[in-house]
Amino acid sequence: YFMPVFEEIATKICQSESQTIQEKILKHLEDNGGKLPVRSLRQKIRVNRRSDWDEAIHMLTAEAPDGTGEVRLAYVTSETTKKKTQYAILTNGGDEE
Repeated sequence: YFMPVFEEIATKICQSESQTIQEKILKHLEDNGGKLPVRSLRQKIRVNRRSDWDEAIHMLTAEAPDGTGEVRLAYVTSETTKKKTQYAILTNGGDEE
């Protein structure tokens, strides 16, 4: 009796944690003009496991039905240093703002 109930509760907790990470990512992007380097975003949003972060980013970047398409990842090359930086860019329902 207890195992199925425990498994159901554990699944709901994991889903809500992933959802919370997604909400944090969207909030930080909205607060910073819709664009942030991925490294700085990861530093602001602490997660226990890398897989949680990867899952949240995948859900936000993948198009429907696998994800929401609210975020796009792009590399930007600096003119002065020629260094590539990966940015997370907030999109408007899958369309770029």
